[in-house]
Amino acid sequence: MPKPPIILGAFAVAAALFALVPAATAASAPSKGGAPFAFSARRDGHGVVTAIDAAGSYAYVTVAADDGSTSVTATLGTTAVVGDVVDLALFGHRDVFVSQRLHKTFSPLEFGVVTPRR
Repeated sequence: MPKPPIILGAFAVAAALFALVPAATAASAPSKGGAPFAFSARRDGHGVVTAIDAAGSYAYVTVAADDGSTSVTATLGTTAVVGDVVDLALFGHRDVFVSQRLHKTFSPLEFGVVTPRR
């Protein structure tokens, strides 16, 4: 049975995002435990977008969860805007990530897909 296009699209975005990780993180600070990037089983989440830092074809999206905690997800483009409720599909993690383009450190940083619930 064929997979729905939304699932295939999410995997395509995740694969493209992961392809960028080695090049984008080569000059980054090492993560705790020695691994610069850790793939993980898919984790889902949701929350409200509080900030978006655009960086070329990808963005760092800060999301506040219901419990008040915040997280930052690196994603390939997004149609989300500050104030949107979003769903997160997370596929990887970095304890410490230094964005050379933004001159900013994210600790920690998640990698995945950010989808507005509009």
